[in-house]
Amino acid sequence: MITGKGEYLRRLTSRMPIRSMELGKELDGSTPPSVFIGSWNYPKVYAGPMISPYHGDTSFMDLPESWIPQRASTRDIVKFRLDLVRGKQEVSITDLDNKLVEKLREISLASGSIESEV
Repeated sequence: MITGKGEYLRRLTSRMPIRSMELGKELDGSTPPSVFIGSWNYPKVYAGPMISPYHGDTSFMDLPESWIPQRASTRDIVKFRLDLVRGKQEVSITDLDNKLVEKLREISLASGSIESEV
């Protein structure tokens, strides 16, 4: 029996040449820049950055329009997506002065990858 999302992902990728990455409670790396804003439990939703454990230019990981010209394979695309980790914190949609919301705004408006820690 699968007991959580982590176990499900490990089991799903166990037969694939691309493995799910083991992570602890903290992560530092670059965000593509990409953010996640959920809809569940509206008007309090989960929001956070999508972070790669790699440093440097990770913008290609969340830029689907570049995958075809770069001739990215299905395997490459799956790896890009599996390498992104979603940070999350519950925020109210009306709390625009929240420190996390301000950071997510900066990330989403960035022209390139941003070094991040969660």
